[in-house]
Amino acid sequence: RKGVVLACGGFENNPDMLMNYFCSEGDAIPFFSGTPWNRGDGHKMVSELGVPLWHMNSYAGASGMFRVQSLDSGMSSWPNFKSKDYIYVNAEGRRFMGRHGRLKDEAGAWALMSFPSPSHIIFGQAMFDGDPLMTVESRSQWVARIDGYRAADTNQGMLDAGLFVKADTVEELAEKTGYDATTLAETIAKYNEDVAAGKETQFGRGEAYYGTYVGSGRDTGETRTGEQVVVIEPFELLPIEPPYYAAQISMVLLNTQ
Repeated sequence: RKGVVLACGGFENNPDMLMNYFCSEGDAIPFFSGTPWNRGDGHKMVSELGVPLWHMNSYAGASGMFRVQSLDSGMSSWPNFKSKDYIYVNAEGRRFMGRHGRLKDEAGAWALMSFPSPSHIIFGQAMFDGDPLMTVESRSQWVARIDGYRAADTNQGMLDAGLFVKADTVEELAEKTGYDATTLAETIAKYNEDVAAGKETQFGRGEAYYGTYVGSGRDTGETRTGEQVVVIEPFELLPIEPPYYAAQISMVLLNTQ
């Protein structure tokens, strides 16, 4: 009834709007992987006409991506994991999730994890040697489809651009990332102890991870909704050894809806 539909793009590259509609206190501002030109211009236009905005926190996105353009840009990429020597740490220097992009169940609805600010992925030499850490082939990432939007195409180039940091000791790593050195050392030591024992005790990392299948088999017509399936196959854990590397991460928006 007298409704108007606007095809005006999103606002995933507008930090002020992200803070207003997406972020709770202590959350990191989301990065983005879609077009950098979605800045909320259409939303500003209708706001100036006095039109109220509603239901502004719906989005398509993922968890655990890192900057690839510059330290003042939210342009990001999914990690392209070539090794298992990595962990995620929160603002306190403690681990807060065990798997990339892990979802959580909120009263029956699956939601992406919020990310504390700052958060980092900390990884070792094996991961660094698996060039490149960023995903360079993807239909849904701007930096994988459009040239000129990432600082480098190699891990060494990302390090040279300041998007990765490198340290020979945990103390040096803590200084470069802003973490408490004692806490960060305890975090890495505890993880490595679990690896040596063959069982990660905090998140069950390395074990088969089961999730609920959503949807139906399009090819067979077989309904599988609700079936428990293996989302992540079990794998061998690897310790995190010096030299250490780190990159700041956040949740990421492909687009707002």
